[in-house]
Amino acid sequence: MVKKISHLVYMHLVWKKRVEVAICINAWCVPPEILHGGGEMCPFGKWLRSAERCMHCQSTPHFGDVKVLYRNFHQTTRRIGTLLAAGERMQARELLNSEYSIASRKLTLAICAWSKATERDGLHPSCLNNL
Repeated sequence: MVKKISHLVYMHLVWKKRVEVAICINAWCVPPEILHGGGEMCPFGKWLRSAERCMHCQSTPHFGDVKVLYRNFHQTTRRIGTLLAAGERMQARELLNSEYSIASRKLTLAICAWSKATERDGLHPSCLNNL
């Protein structure tokens, strides 16, 4: 379980690096996953949407926090993509280094807290299988 969640946190770090690269190379063609925020393609997001159907997951104290932070993270990604598409590279970089970094850090910390809680309290077996 911890390895799976650690992998999902790692994937969000990879996502951040992809956004950084798009800004650094001044991409003329913004990758669609950045332009649209990428939430529908994110492995953690797919699992989180399946967890919404599980009463056990919803009852954990971390579920709501993670869901809100996840949405904020990807909304910020979408805003960066919009700035890049408009050729506003410096503004995109500023957003990346401020709001995006904060959103990423908050989401990572919330996922880790949820991971520790599920390690201690256990996670519903069907939820674990979907992770």
